[in-house]
Amino acid sequence: IIVNIGRLQGVRHGQLAIARNQLLGRVVHLTDNTSTILLLSDNLSRIPAVSLDSKAKCIVACNSSKFLTCTYLNEYSQLKDGELIVTSSDSIEITPGIIIGSIFIEKDRFYIKPIIDFEKIEFLQILMP
Repeated sequence: IIVNIGRLQGVRHGQLAIARNQLLGRVVHLTDNTSTILLLSDNLSRIPAVSLDSKAKCIVACNSSKFLTCTYLNEYSQLKDGELIVTSSDSIEITPGIIIGSIFIEKDRFYIKPIIDFEKIEFLQILMP
């Protein structure tokens, strides 16, 4: 997604884009008056995250489906079905606590169902420091 706000308006590389207080993606390219947002649903996207209940940390990645995956997850994780996943504070570029989605388990694998519907985005915000 390309939006009409850029470097001159204070946008910086790595800032998060949200819609309805849920993670949409992050800024990956800038010009003076535009920003390119890499969506969470893009195969190149990687976001550090944490579960709210069990505090399990992972990297959220796209898996070419409507669901996201938890990569680099501790094999002894205590994640539970329905547990919320939010951005973690493990990166200085990422604002912690932004909702990503909820866990569901299928065939002993952890997936994340995004809360946001990427097909129905009408408005987004870029989180400014």
